Amino acid sequence: MRGSARLLTPLAAAAFALFAALPASAVPNWLPPNVNASYGTKVDDLYFAIYFIVAAFFFLTEGLILYCCIAFRGRPGRKAKYMHGSNVAETVWTVIPALILIGIGVAQAGTWKEIRMTFPSEKDPNTLVIQTFPKQYEWAFRYAGADGAFGTADDVYQNGIHIPIGRKVLVKLSSSDVIHSFFVPHARVKLDAMPGMMGRTWFTMDKVSVWNLKDQKMEVLTLEEMKSKKVAWALTNGPSRQAWGYKLVEASTDAPDAQLKKGMKKYSYELLTGKTNVQVWYEGKVQDVPAAEVDAVFHRYEIACAELCGMQHFNMRSNVFVDPPEIYDTWYKGVCDQAVKTGSPEVTTARWHTYWDQAHPTWNKAIE
Repeated sequence: MRGSARLLTPLAAAAFALFAALPASAVPNWLPPNVNASYGTKVDDLYFAIYFIVAAFFFLTEGLILYCCIAFRGRPGRKAKYMHGSNVAETVWTVIPALILIGIGVAQAGTWKEIRMTFPSEKDPNTLVIQTFPKQYEWAFRYAGADGAFGTADDVYQNGIHIPIGRKVLVKLSSSDVIHSFFVPHARVKLDAMPGMMGRTWFTMDKVSVWNLKDQKMEVLTLEEMKSKKVAWALTNGPSRQAWGYKLVEASTDAPDAQLKKGMKKYSYELLTGKTNVQVWYEGKVQDVPAAEVDAVFHRYEIACAELCGMQHFNMRSNVFVDPPEIYDTWYKGVCDQAVKTGSPEVTTARWHTYWDQAHPTWNKAIE
C-alpha cells in the first residue's frame, strides 16, 4: 500500500496541474478584460504563449517521472543498477530551455521596446501626463494646471485619476518612502515606484467601465456601445456635483457565486436620497432623465499596489475613471478652477516641489 501511494503521488500532481490549467484553456476570458488599445493584446499573447510552453513542459516532465516510477519500479528478482548519468541527456535538457528562453526574448523584444523604451512625447498635445508620488498607504497624483506646467501654483492634486478615452497617458512615478507598484490590471500596466528613482509607463484605454444596474455587473464599453445606454455618475466621479446621482456601496462580505466570482467584493449603486431625475451620458451628450430610465453608472478600474509595502498594504487602492472626451474636459476644468480658488492647500505639496520640481539633468526631464 505504501509503495502504491508513492507511485500515485506524481499522478495526483499531474491531475492537479491539469485542473489548474483548465481556466486558461476552457475559459478564454479568465483575465480581466483588456482595455489597453496600445499594447494590451501583445502582453496577453506573450502571457499565454509562456503559459502554454510552461504547461507543455510540465506535463512532459511529470509524464516522464510517472513513466519511470512505473516502468522502473522495484520488482522481485530485479537488481538495481548504478548509473553515473548522461552528458548527452544533460546537454539536451539544458540547451532546449535555453533556446526557448532566447526565442521568447527575441519574440518579445519589439513589445518590450514599445512599452518600456518608446514613450509618447510630452510635447504632443494628445499626450496626457500624470505624475504619481505614492506613500504608505495612499496614492497621490498630480496634473498640470491650466498653465500646462508642473510645479506651479495651479497644479491639481488627486487621489485617483480621470483620463479621456482613447488618449495616450504617460505616468511618471516615484515613491516618497518604500517600494510601491503601480498596477492597473485591465490596462495591463505594472511598474514599480522606487524611492529616489523616476519611473515611466504609458497606456491608452479605449473602453469605459460601467456598472450595469439591471444585471448588477461591471461591463466595459466603447463609445459606440455607450450611445444606446443612459449612463449616470456616482459620487466623486462625475464632471460636477450636479451630475452626481448615485453612491457606490462596497459590501464587506463576498458576493454570492451567482453574481460574481467567489472571493470578489459585492458592489452596488444606490440612488442618492431625494433624487428623482439624474444627469446621464446618452447619445453623446448630457441629459436629465428619470432615475427609472438609467441603464448603468460610470464605474472605475482599480489601481492596486502590487508590492508588499507594509502592514496596511491591502488598503493601498485607487481608481482610474475613463471618460468620454467632453466629460473629461468638463471634469478637468472643474478641478483646475477649484485648485486656483483654493491654492491647493495639500500637505504633500512641499514634498512634490522638493523631489519633483527642482532642476535635475535626468530626474524629471521631459520626453521630447
